[in-house]
Amino acid sequence: HPPEVMTALRATNMHPVVNDARNYLLLEDRKYDLISIDPAPPITQPGMVNLHTREFYQLVRSRLKPGGVLCQRFSTNVDSELFYKALLRSISDVFEDVTVWNFLAGGMDVIASDAPLQVLHGQPELIDPDLLVMAEKFFVCGGREVAKYVEGVAPVTDDRPLLEYHLLRRLAAKCGYGSPWLGAGRNQEELMSLKRPMEDYIRKE
Repeated sequence: HPPEVMTALRATNMHPVVNDARNYLLLEDRKYDLISIDPAPPITQPGMVNLHTREFYQLVRSRLKPGGVLCQRFSTNVDSELFYKALLRSISDVFEDVTVWNFLAGGMDVIASDAPLQVLHGQPELIDPDLLVMAEKFFVCGGREVAKYVEGVAPVTDDRPLLEYHLLRRLAAKCGYGSPWLGAGRNQEELMSLKRPMEDYIRKE
């Protein structure tokens, strides 16, 4: 790890835990303001699906305080458009408010909550104008576009672990969900095509 990361982890207000994330949440009842998930690629490695199913996101929601936020990063090395849509469907099935952002090159960031984000739906006079300008640079789309993007695609679930055995699925004439393997580049392109101004999102939803 870079030295600055190790220095941050040793800070007195940091309490690193080395554990399986899903089991950790299952075994303790602590509530959080923020849960951030940025899994090491590839997400198709064995067992990784356990951090991407609808049931896992239900567990995450139960461990968030009211208004708490989930931040989930999806990198563009996800093998197929189907994966992107199924993963996003798993989140949108659980959380009331889902927005997509483009904070870093090479992927998309999903912010989900049981309540609308204050930066989008709070009182404008109480929000730093510079924060709104910054947010506009990264905002891609909101719930209406997400619903359109994932329409007709089943979520990843514990009993339908799409990410597992992906090589066998790719060798088949078509995968069990009836969607072709379109490659990583298509993921970000289609989501970006749904982009709309943040002000329009705030005004109309």
